[in-house]
Amino acid sequence: MALHSPMQTSKPGLPKLEESPMHRVEIAEAALLASVAFVVPMRVDGPDRHWNLKSTLGFLTRNCPDADILVVEQDVTSQIQDVLAMYPQVRHLLQLNAGSFKKAEAVNAGACDTDRRYICIYDTDVLIAPQAIAAALHAMERRGWRIALPFNHIFLDVRGSLRTRLGEQGVIAGYDQICRLELAGSIPESTPRFLGGGICIIQREIFLAEGGLNKKMVSYGWEDTELIKRFDILGYPVLRIPGFNLIHLDHARGVDSKPNQHFATNEQEFRKVSAMSREELQKYVVTDLSLTCLGDSAALARVRTEARCWIPVGLMRLVSFVTLVRIHVRAHGWQRVIGRALPSVLQPRNP
Repeated sequence: MALHSPMQTSKPGLPKLEESPMHRVEIAEAALLASVAFVVPMRVDGPDRHWNLKSTLGFLTRNCPDADILVVEQDVTSQIQDVLAMYPQVRHLLQLNAGSFKKAEAVNAGACDTDRRYICIYDTDVLIAPQAIAAALHAMERRGWRIALPFNHIFLDVRGSLRTRLGEQGVIAGYDQICRLELAGSIPESTPRFLGGGICIIQREIFLAEGGLNKKMVSYGWEDTELIKRFDILGYPVLRIPGFNLIHLDHARGVDSKPNQHFATNEQEFRKVSAMSREELQKYVVTDLSLTCLGDSAALARVRTEARCWIPVGLMRLVSFVTLVRIHVRAHGWQRVIGRALPSVLQPRNP
């Protein structure tokens, strides 16, 4: 089994994988990555997207050869058969859709079509150190976390020759463990941003039981944020892995890759979900967001019962919050974090 990844040292006494151009990863991590289905929702809206998909699939198949990799494409006919021919181990679903791209439908279909324990919602244009995913999976297996963002909210947008090199070679060492925005800002042909989408790992049964991606959201905007908020309200705080950033391969933005006529409607749905109590949201999942591939209501009740963790939800929320504060401080510096926080704390409130 060949699993390659940068910036990883092996622990003494553990079996190792064979040598590669990148650093070796322990077999235990390879087994964790084999428990994942990478669901890649996509539509070709230009040559950049096509090229990025080829780079992403090359990266995933080299680094996670035993994972289930599933591309869910929405179009009137497939535009990626040439790319799929390069990676016969990658599975493909085509959803006929001539209208606006519906990421939720694509991701939910992929989650229903796999039998792996975890799904990783993986955007077409991102690269991340496999150790980051393995670290998230380890915490999910051992400590009861059900949903994870395996990076520190730093998006490193790469363009030009840097994009070409990282995408073609798939060697991201030196660009995958950036924790300070000011340092990232000095890297040529790149722009760092502080965001929260692009990749998410979730225990598959819980993802399906709690409504998957919100199918009321269409095209661009809010679906990743809504998922994290909904799961937190339902009792599944998000785990973050502070030591790794996400690399984003630059691309031209089509109509479904930027704010459009659906953006405000998606935001309204997010606000509605955010205002619900846990009990209200549990009912809303059943009445409005349910996914038929899960089964009947008894299956939903079973999954929710089994999902209960031995660690109190309040403690997990505290850990999640403290981790996020640490990430902010490390990324922005104390002065900037305090400068943003104090005005909101000290601002007089209306009686």
